[in-house]
Amino acid sequence: MLSDSARTGAPIDFSDVMHRFSFDVFTDISFGLQANSLEGGEHTKFMEAMGKIVHNIEMRFHSPDWLWKLKRALKLGSEKELAEEVAVLDKMVFTIINKNMERKFNPDVAANEWPPRPPRSTKDVVSLFLDAHDEQKASGEGGDTPLDANFLRDIAVVVLLAGKDTTAWSLSWLIIMLNRNPKVETKLRQELREKLPRLFSDPTYVPTMDDVESLVYLDAVLRENLRLNPLVPLNAKEANRDTTLVDGTFIKKGTRVYIPSYTLGRMKSVWGRDASKFKPERLLMQDPWTGEQTIRPVSAFQFVSFHAGPRTCLGMRFAMLEMKTVTAFMLSKHHFTTKENPKSYTYDVASLLQVKGPLIVKVQRAG
Repeated sequence: MLSDSARTGAPIDFSDVMHRFSFDVFTDISFGLQANSLEGGEHTKFMEAMGKIVHNIEMRFHSPDWLWKLKRALKLGSEKELAEEVAVLDKMVFTIINKNMERKFNPDVAANEWPPRPPRSTKDVVSLFLDAHDEQKASGEGGDTPLDANFLRDIAVVVLLAGKDTTAWSLSWLIIMLNRNPKVETKLRQELREKLPRLFSDPTYVPTMDDVESLVYLDAVLRENLRLNPLVPLNAKEANRDTTLVDGTFIKKGTRVYIPSYTLGRMKSVWGRDASKFKPERLLMQDPWTGEQTIRPVSAFQFVSFHAGPRTCLGMRFAMLEMKTVTAFMLSKHHFTTKENPKSYTYDVASLLQVKGPLIVKVQRAG
């Protein structure tokens, strides 16, 4: 798709492309489903349903509780659409889960399936839970409790929701930040040429995890992007007991405490006088033993994009690896120029830090 756009000169909506890409990735991870939404596959309705569900849930935060609950009871407006889209989602998800369960517990189904399913070298979330249930049952730990399809649906959908939009919006903000800071993009592409030169010459080359992990400057760029554009700009926690913060503030049990990640990433008292500047170098240091450039250790309570403590994001390492891999592939082959002045883009009011409006870009071959 990107190569076609570069060849024809036709602009694309970068955010839309990234949402389709991340949807394809996470439906595979969650359900083992090849959605192919980038090619307009048959499961596009699945993606559309999820988008409408998230949007209508967000609408609840823009009205009093009594109002959306009344609309839900009377099946009106956004609540009516929400119920309809949940039904669409459930139908698709339960079809996938039931097929997996039937294939797992009835070998004749898999043997007689046509066309035969190709062997998978990886496991999706649903399959992993099915395997874990088998292991527990074999060891006697799980008893005879049957697997609940509703439970499998909830787990798999949470994984899909947690990864799909966050990855897409983060990469969208990254393109905006690189357009605002072209010197960073130049330095980033230089690192790619030095450490992964085959990306520029061999279309069949797939870097290893170690190759991707060696991209230290890219790591810093992505972290700096998350510092200024945290995907969850405002997070809330509820105290499960009375406690006192380090500054002496008493927090009563049941109190809701808000963590303004967007504000924290811009505080001069936390990040210095240039806190508002996009500066990946602030996250780099020289390793005292090797002399090589490495990521500077920063407390998770300072860099809060992935939260901290027991509630640290479970998918943090995967998210960083995925974004590094995708960015390396994209920038080794293409340059993206925003249609509008990059400084004119702002965020939309939503639960995630979304780019307001479409992100139309012109795609050119990387020089």
